[in-house]
Amino acid sequence: MRWNVYKKFRNGLANALSIALTTVFMAGCSNENVAGGASGDAGVVSGDTVDCVIKNREIAGVTQKGPFLTGSSLTVQELDGETLAQTGKSFRTRVNSDQGDFVLGGVSLVSPYALLEVNGYYLNEVTWEKSDGMIALNALTDLSDRSHVNVNILTHLTVDRILTLIRRDGKTFAEAKKQAEREVLESFGFTGVIESSEELNLFEEGNGLVLLAISVLMQGERAEAEFSELLAKATIAFADSGIWSGPEKGEVADWAFLTEKEYWDAGHSATRPLITEIKKNVESWNVDPLKREYYADSTLEVYIYDFWVKEYGLGECSEENLGEIRNNTDVYSKFYDMTFKCDGDYHKHWILMGVADLSNSDTFRIADLQEEKTYKMKRFGDTFWMTGNLQYRSKPWKGEYESALKICPVGSRLPRYDEVENLLLQYGGAGKSVADSLMKVDGFNALQDGLFSIDFWWYDENGLRQEYEQKGVAIWISTKDIYSYENFVLWIDSAGAEIKQITDYFSGASVRCVVGPESGKKQDAREQK
Repeated sequence: MRWNVYKKFRNGLANALSIALTTVFMAGCSNENVAGGASGDAGVVSGDTVDCVIKNREIAGVTQKGPFLTGSSLTVQELDGETLAQTGKSFRTRVNSDQGDFVLGGVSLVSPYALLEVNGYYLNEVTWEKSDGMIALNALTDLSDRSHVNVNILTHLTVDRILTLIRRDGKTFAEAKKQAEREVLESFGFTGVIESSEELNLFEEGNGLVLLAISVLMQGERAEAEFSELLAKATIAFADSGIWSGPEKGEVADWAFLTEKEYWDAGHSATRPLITEIKKNVESWNVDPLKREYYADSTLEVYIYDFWVKEYGLGECSEENLGEIRNNTDVYSKFYDMTFKCDGDYHKHWILMGVADLSNSDTFRIADLQEEKTYKMKRFGDTFWMTGNLQYRSKPWKGEYESALKICPVGSRLPRYDEVENLLLQYGGAGKSVADSLMKVDGFNALQDGLFSIDFWWYDENGLRQEYEQKGVAIWISTKDIYSYENFVLWIDSAGAEIKQITDYFSGASVRCVVGPESGKKQDAREQK
């Protein structure tokens, strides 16, 4: 008897909770199908009755950065039909699989406008690993005539801009959304027409690659926290002006330049550059076997190229301007003011020349792409010298002559014997006064990395090994112009400066790269390889 009473109580409680939850989700909605008038007028209160614009709708889509992983949370929040402020009504579900897909049923809204937010871990398309931290992406949409909504990086970047254009500039939702999407795409170098951002899918051909390129550019090789910070700064910039610029974007452009250059330089070699790896990653995600080979032949690298070329202000490279040289105008780039040449046969491409115009100034910079840094250079006679020694992994490089011949940045080389002679003559020829001048910080700055010890050894007439240590600065000299099989260094110590022949065991010397008449400004980067 008591069991029957308990079952009735339990069933009654369950029914009451069900009714309560239904009341929460359907609050304010009448039994009418839709509100009258245009969608912008929906949600008007008439007495105690408010008509539902969206009634018992199923909303589905995919959530992608890379794809969000199973269990990531997805929330649909109703927005006021006029102010687009959150009304407090929301519906929640979770991502169903590691493909990022979701389905949410029973959605009823007074207004057609909704904000979707996904929060969770995702599969990183650059590293091909699951993220260590969670991120959140949003999408702002009009559900009047759609039930499929994808959430991705493009929908996220446009949300605040859409709200600004509506609230500040009086645009309609459709106008604001179209303008915001165009502005964001143009900022990434894409000028074509795409469907709504909620329709884009990484796994689909065509504009799916546009979405992939934006995701890759923003992700780069950043950790989740760094990515989220970059995304937030870009979103704030877009919201106010529809334009993203500044140091962060310059950093993204430099990464795009170096990554895309690596891809083309690799050619058919055995190495697998990062862009190739990304293509393989996305290809392996695709569940449709008919599209498995699509990404391997995709044009992801073209979108990444278009981005950095636009940011560097280089314009188009085509048959009409083949051979033209232009400077990088992005002041936030590490390679600002570096020269690029429009070159190529079948594939017209901007190629880094490595140096600036030698005729305009006594100083300029040269780019070291391996170390992703630049060096200042100063004119001494007809030759431009680095004002500091070459660095490797942020430490002074010191090595053997054969290695030194190959390590200078594109567009530069080791100093020739006669150029070192001219450098010494400019300061008086030899002796202590020359050494003092070369060691000055505002001059040659020979002591930038301090003195180091060089060990010499030989065997005397009795066959006994003799050694001595000498402290100073040694800088490699190229002997190509004098056709010598001996090695020479510019030696600077407290007693003087001279060209020293290395005939005994020698532990290595520093490198000061130069740009001279035979390594001048029009040298092609690929001729250096």
